[in-house]
Amino acid sequence: MSNQPPPFPDTGIVIAHYHPAGRVARHLLNFIQHARRHVTPHIVFVSTGLSDPYKALIESHCHVIQRENVGYDFWSYKIGLESLMAQARPWQRLLIINSSIVITNPALLAHQLFARPLGSGLVGVGRSRQPDDHLQSYCILFEGEPFIRSAAMQRWWAGMEPISERKQVILKYEVGMSQYFLAQGVALDGLYKPTQKQRLMAIVRALHMGTLSFDVAPDQNTVSLDLSYSEFMNPTWYMWKDLLQQFGIVKIDFLKKSPLAPDLHRLIQRLPPQVSGPLHALIDDALI
Repeated sequence: MSNQPPPFPDTGIVIAHYHPAGRVARHLLNFIQHARRHVTPHIVFVSTGLSDPYKALIESHCHVIQRENVGYDFWSYKIGLESLMAQARPWQRLLIINSSIVITNPALLAHQLFARPLGSGLVGVGRSRQPDDHLQSYCILFEGEPFIRSAAMQRWWAGMEPISERKQVILKYEVGMSQYFLAQGVALDGLYKPTQKQRLMAIVRALHMGTLSFDVAPDQNTVSLDLSYSEFMNPTWYMWKDLLQQFGIVKIDFLKKSPLAPDLHRLIQRLPPQVSGPLHALIDDALI
């Protein structure tokens, strides 16, 4: 292992963790270890409950904050960012990421997030227009020291209150955060930019699932598909394969609830055994 310090000393990472039994999935520990070696030592792990063995394990790799289980992931993000901002470093990038995704390839995700020219504003993996234009909150970067230190940034987090209803959190904080910063003139960027073919495949998957339909007359032989429909679909469900290949991530919600999840398992089975075995084990561990 190289003794060189991580290359992004002015990058901070906040991980929002929740598990009803207080365990930490193996993939999340893998990401923490990789990020500490190859990205930054400034990692804050905020959890609403950790068992003692996992707390001791995580504390050996990063700063751990335990808190009351209120406010969902955004309250963990708030507490973690406050901890980082108290260091008064010239932060260039701050990442917020939660435990709702399985990180199958931490090196790939870290490369996609950090091996890019530094921008200014909000950068997320997924961007959606359902129900309004926003970056999906499972993984978002705040970029550029002037923006990170801006009054708009301070007002957003200072004005946050804990909300106990999930739908309200999504509307007020996930969608609301993007809408707030857009109104402040802050740029938003989604790293996943689907091709026309990927948009079409998303629509085909939605048609297959029955979540999208068209009225077709009995004598009608052709249907015109507007690819912009895909902008109103959840990328973590309808474009899961692309996110897995480009970023090495898959949403736990997709694995547990989507009718498309068996397609992922069939994809893994086609991989060489030395790859498919560990990948299956990683996913199974995340679902415990």
